[in-house]
Amino acid sequence: MSISSAGQQNGIKIQVCLGTNGIATGGKEVLAKFNSCLEEQALEAELGKRACLKQTGCRGLCSKDVLVDIITPELGKYSYAKVKPDMVPKLVEEHLMNGRPVKEWVLSDGTTECELSGFMKLQERRILKLCGDVDPESIDDFIAQGGYQALKQVLEEFSPAQVIDIVKASGLRGRGGAGFYTGNKWEICANTESDQRYIVCNAQECDPGTFKDRSLLEGD
Repeated sequence: MSISSAGQQNGIKIQVCLGTNGIATGGKEVLAKFNSCLEEQALEAELGKRACLKQTGCRGLCSKDVLVDIITPELGKYSYAKVKPDMVPKLVEEHLMNGRPVKEWVLSDGTTECELSGFMKLQERRILKLCGDVDPESIDDFIAQGGYQALKQVLEEFSPAQVIDIVKASGLRGRGGAGFYTGNKWEICANTESDQRYIVCNAQECDPGTFKDRSLLEGD
């Protein structure tokens, strides 16, 4: 079940982490159990039409997977840690239907000091700020968060040379050891005569199992 537009309007969201570790620890099964529980309890006429159930990318708290966020207008955002499929019926009945969070499973309620807020409060997330909220496989979810607005502006308002000047002025560098200026790379490519041009995206990191480049792409 994924009634995104209705869920967004009514503010009820159930977000299940399906990053690499989330999948490995049973995230797909948790997502499926939420879906079946909402259907089994005949909530289609009420909660089912108001809820947005979706997957999200990695939040960087892999030791707590499977992570589940439940967001309602009345209670705000609650994060649950190490969720298993057999925990889902209780979360649906207690939290969603009766408005009583299951305290023994709560990782964070978004207001009190806890392990999650203590870990996150010193971070200022920029590139990764949407990780955990956006479904990385949904283009509609990306657009709803302002995706492609920069591309639209570039295509409609700037020439290629102006774009290169903007990138050069920003001081943006590659993330590799050389730290080569991105604007210079683009300028070299633009000034090279060729009948064919290619865009190459390097999203393969060298550290086994880190998947940082995947997280960067999901969070952009």
